[in-house]
Amino acid sequence: MGKKPKVKKIPTPFLQNQTGDMVGRKTLVLDLDETLIKAYFEPRTDADFVVDLKGGEVAYVFKRPHVDTFLMEMAKHFEIVVFTAGTEGYARPVIDALDTSKVIKHRLYRQHVTGTYEDYHKDLTKLGRKLSNMILIDNKRFNLTPQPRNGIKSKTWIETMTDDNQLLRFIPTLERACRSSTVYKEVEQWNQLERLRKYMEMWKRS
Repeated sequence: MGKKPKVKKIPTPFLQNQTGDMVGRKTLVLDLDETLIKAYFEPRTDADFVVDLKGGEVAYVFKRPHVDTFLMEMAKHFEIVVFTAGTEGYARPVIDALDTSKVIKHRLYRQHVTGTYEDYHKDLTKLGRKLSNMILIDNKRFNLTPQPRNGIKSKTWIETMTDDNQLLRFIPTLERACRSSTVYKEVEQWNQLERLRKYMEMWKRS
């Protein structure tokens, strides 16, 4: 008798099946650091909140302007996932403190990125959702390269950028995307307009 053919093992998706009022929703995947918050590990008296971490370390966290409004508005339309390259020991308590309304449905951490921490990306095909129903917002462009049609780059945010309105600007595009059959058209339109806006800014400075 010949050898039995090897059965290819299908990897277990990172996310469980949607349940309840999440069934059928599109999935909004959000980076954490410098997209939603900025954290420091030295004392800061002006932080929005402080989180005690394992090992006695403390995170002093600043919230990006309008992050609470953004999360609440997006929770009306999307299944929200935070996908960070940070360690679970750091990110879990920070997200707990940020998400006081419990609208973030799933969290993914450093163990879920593809590659090493020095050379990694966030592969949406591993989440267990249809690609045409997912949007990833991240401040690092290389995280968007595996599925560029799904990716929107956010400006990198630090706490001194107090007049930042990036999260509010996302809302109309994302609301349209949740009503469309796929996310691709709205993502491409956003990216095209951002390229044009940057070109115009460069032209004005020249």
